[in-house]
Parts: sequence; C-alpha cells; structure tokens
Amino acid sequence: MEFLHMKEVVHRDLALRNILLTSDYIVKIGDFGLSRSTINGSYLKIQNPPLPVKWTAPEVFVNNTIPIESDLYTFGILLWELFTLGEKPHQQFIFVKEVEEKEVNVVAKKGKRMNKPPFVPNEIYELMKLLCNLDPYLRPPLKQCKRNIIKNLKEACPPLSSRFEVTEAVENSDGNRQSCEASAIKVQKGIQKNCDVANNEYFATPKM
Repeated sequence: MEFLHMKEVVHRDLALRNILLTSDYIVKIGDFGLSRSTINGSYLKIQNPPLPVKWTAPEVFVNNTIPIESDLYTFGILLWELFTLGEKPHQQFIFVKEVEEKEVNVVAKKGKRMNKPPFVPNEIYELMKLLCNLDPYLRPPLKQCKRNIIKNLKEACPPLSSRFEVTEAVENSDGNRQSCEASAIKVQKGIQKNCDVANNEYFATPKM
C-alpha cells in the first residue's frame, strides 16, 4: 500500500477479503477494480459505482474528490476484521444499500467507533482508532503504521525481533519490488526457523 500511495494510486477496496496469503506466508493485495490514479493525492469522482459501504471512509460519501488518505480508513477497518477473526464491520445495520450507506455514514460522522476486538493489543487498537479519524489528513501515514505494527510484532515474538526490518520505500526503477521481496524473505526465514507454526509456539490463536 505504501508503494501504491507513492505512485499516487488509491485502492478504494482494501479489505480482508482482498488480502491473499501465499504458501510462504507472504501477504499480497488483490482486487484493483476500484483503484484509480490520483492528481495531487486526490481522485475526482465522476461516476458513482457500487462501493463497499461498510469499509469506505465517510468523506467519500459527501465529496466529489476522494483523498488517497481514504485508504487509511479502510486499513483501520481491515485491522478490525483481522482481530475479530473475520467478522464483518457494522453488523448492526440492515443490508439495504440506501439505508446502509446513510446509517453507516451518520454513525461515522458522529465519531462512533466499532467495539474493541477481543484479541487486539491496546497499541494496535489505538492505531485503528487513529486510522478511522474523521479528518482524513489526521490519519497516520502508512510508514508510521508499519513501524508501529512491526514494533508490536517484535514485542509479541522476541525470537523474531532481529528478523523484522522496516524497509523504507525508495523510488527507483525496480528497487521497491526487490526491497519488499527481500524483507519478506527475511521474515519468512525467521518464522520457519524460530516458530513452530503447527503448535502456535509464539503466536497464540484462540480455539475455533
């Protein structure tokens, strides 16, 4: 996502259903059907295609311009999905698009937030709330999010601390892809070496 934003592309459909996990535990982002190039960090909305309402930032419903920071809001919702083990956000709303869009938008504008997931660390929950700030320009940038998440991963799994490295996005011909892949490989090797995945030695998961 940091790479996309560096290229001034807004994804617009960042959700857990569009996140792919390879057999090597590398996360990839899919479904770019709603993605658009932006000009100076904003996309001018010409048409009104169907949107994933419950994941969409409030400003998208009221403005003709969609800031790239709207992806930060959806990332906050994605984290909520992850720590609820895949629950759908805003389940209290009925599934009629017109009512759904209106109610979700009104609730979001009032500053109401979804409940804290039972399995989320306090630090990550605070990050989720910042990402869902009503002011899109007060949401933390992806680089800051990445550092906070890696910090929490290190604390949650000390044996892997040396394996996590924050890779800065440096714009060049192909350096970004190589840099991201190199970091992913380092983390992957650390997981294989230090963690018994089958027995959840370090990352405790609740019984289903």
